[in-house]
Amino acid sequence: MTRCKYCSESIDFDDEHIGHSGKKIPLDIDTGEPHYCIARPRKTINIKKCHKCKQEIFFNPDRRNPANGKLIPQDIFGNHRCEEEDW
Repeated sequence: MTRCKYCSESIDFDDEHIGHSGKKIPLDIDTGEPHYCIARPRKTINIKKCHKCKQEIFFNPDRRNPANGKLIPQDIFGNHRCEEEDW
């Protein structure tokens, strides 16, 4: 089993998920979705603070609410679960 070099989460690769550069995209083991690691150094991640609980959050363009298309706030555990907000 392979682990993410930034956050040590278990990841996998398959031949169906290939990036535009031709490299395989790392996948979360549990969901089979692309692994979007908050610990990976990027200039494109804009980390913000939740307005209600002040925890650090970010928005992954691949994680949208299927009902309305809005971006779902993320934190290091996945979808942000703020006690004050119902997404």
